[in-house]
Amino acid sequence: MTSKAKQNITPEDVGKLAEMAGLEVEDGRLEALTARYSGFLDEIEKLRELDIKSQEPAIIFKAGEGLS
Repeated sequence: MTSKAKQNITPEDVGKLAEMAGLEVEDGRLEALTARYSGFLDEIEKLRELDIKSQEPAIIFKAGEGLS
């Protein structure tokens, strides 16, 4: 599970991620992207905290069915 401390994302971190993905991002946009990315991580953390171990999946995918 990701800790809150690891979610302290900086504009430099976002710049490195963009570079690794082959994206060119202007320095002026890094702050806005950092805020959005941090928001996504906060929402993902909320999902990770849900206790769903005893829940059945809503959809069960059976790869072999329906293929001719």
